[in-house]
Amino acid sequence: MTVRNDWKVLQWAGGALLAIAGVFLWRDAQLHPAWLLSAVAVLFAALTLRAGSPLWQLGSALGLLGSAVVGVAAYAAVREPVILGALGAVGLASGLAARRAPLPGQSAERMRSLATWAALAVALLGVSGGAYFELLTLGAMSDEPARRLVLTLGWLGLGLGFLVLSLRQQVRSARDVGFGVLAIAALKALAYDSTHLGGPVRVALFAAAGLILLGAGALLPRLAGQTEAGA
Repeated sequence: MTVRNDWKVLQWAGGALLAIAGVFLWRDAQLHPAWLLSAVAVLFAALTLRAGSPLWQLGSALGLLGSAVVGVAAYAAVREPVILGALGAVGLASGLAARRAPLPGQSAERMRSLATWAALAVALLGVSGGAYFELLTLGAMSDEPARRLVLTLGWLGLGLGFLVLSLRQQVRSARDVGFGVLAIAALKALAYDSTHLGGPVRVALFAAAGLILLGAGALLPRLAGQTEAGA
């Protein structure tokens, strides 16, 4: 028991020194406050993966989700590109935490898994939306109405990506989040694109979205069957 406590002392001391190093790095390098968000997300991801208590893991996963939401809200408020980089780091941390499969029959584990996958989805939606705004709305194709197809179709592809991952990894949380992303893309198409696009571009958007969803509805059950057969 004494030896174990000795190792714990070393770990706590090492963690404290790393924290002090981080404080000095922050002060001396004058980092943008947005990067504090990514540091917090990495801490939450580590706790999600390493904490012994399921409640601690759930709380850390909810912290990850909160970090992603705060990052999206911060970019929407000030529109600084550096926030997108920090939000990307939040997404990376969330993706690492989401790889941990939930234990069967435990509600806290299911909620933890759903929170980490949701954090990943929110971060990716925020980064893609911000990149669309910076590159296409403010930069190239700023005068082309057809640019509005890019984000909607990209979000449809993102949602389908989550569904494929849910089948490959047999994780229901990824499936739920995938359908949520698809719902967001469909809502954007109905509420925004239908009123801001016209003519052939609007027809092309809804036709492409419909064909994508029809194709996914036909192909994903086959993939599910292959996955179950392989298992």
